Amino acid sequence: MKIDLERALEVLSGGGVVAVPTETVWGLVCDPFNERAVRRLFDFKHRPANRPLQFLCHDADRAARLCDLEDPVRARDFGRLSRFWPGPLTVLMPAAPDVPAWMAPGGKVGVRVPLGEPVQGLLARVGGVLAASSLNRSGEPAAFSLEQALAHPELYDGLLEGQPGFGQASTVFDYPTRQVLRQGGVSLADLEGALSGER
Repeated sequence: MKIDLERALEVLSGGGVVAVPTETVWGLVCDPFNERAVRRLFDFKHRPANRPLQFLCHDADRAARLCDLEDPVRARDFGRLSRFWPGPLTVLMPAAPDVPAWMAPGGKVGVRVPLGEPVQGLLARVGGVLAASSLNRSGEPAAFSLEQALAHPELYDGLLEGQPGFGQASTVFDYPTRQVLRQGGVSLADLEGALSGER
């Protein structure tokens, strides 16, 4: 079912799941602080419980509040990595103490600042943060077009219209291990350059 921004906000506040285009691929979003909503998203996707969702954040400051940045080197490196935002980079960091356990399995969180509308408009209206995953059943290809998103209405309670941008998933970078877990729009060389202070 296609919905507008106001209806999307109602769905989210009621513990529902909304399909939304980002600059990478179509995503599924819900309230990260509502455990029932998060479990619902997991159930829709048939996603294993040990594969955490990411946080989509309105800006780098909101993302920083979800991470444990007490260590000055980690805080510095977070600042360097945040230069890629808004954009297709998800960074795994140790979780801040107040992050719900269901969003931080293993004590880590994945944070990303997406680019453009309608996702930024949605984030601005919900306190700057949403739980997110790609629009697909776990292990299947992500949705890159509106037509593909509309083909899976069983995965969401409402769909906010728009077109995704790059058609490529975000790079997932595990900061504690310095490993790229998924290659996307940002290369390991770019990340290493940023962390070294060269970029």
